[in-house]
Order: sequence, then C-alpha cells, then structure tokens
Amino acid sequence: MSLSIGQNESYINRIENKQSLPSMQVFFYICKYLQVTPEEFFAVGKCNPQEIQALMEAECG
Repeated sequence: MSLSIGQNESYINRIENKQSLPSMQVFFYICKYLQVTPEEFFAVGKCNPQEIQALMEAECG
C-alpha cells in the first residue's frame, strides 16, 4: 500500500506503529486507495467497507 500511494515501503508501518502521521494530502491518497471517503474512514459504529475489512483480516491472520 505504501508504494501504491507514492511513499517508501515502510511508510504505512510507521503510521500503524504511531511513529508517524500522514499529511492531509497523503490521508486523501489513503482514502482513495481504500475506496472510502474521509467520513467513512472515521465513521464510528458503522461496519467497515469491504476493502478495509479485508485489510484488517489480512493483518490479523
């Protein structure tokens, strides 16, 4: 995913590990990559869109 949004390969990992925060521009790239709106990204209490759910399942094994 990092390379797909134009960042180095450890970029998303650094965000996941709270070592970095994305700029607003990169946040929009992440939303576009995940095919969600920023509102959907932060929606509390709603089911995750399929793309995010698939990524979460892949990460958790």
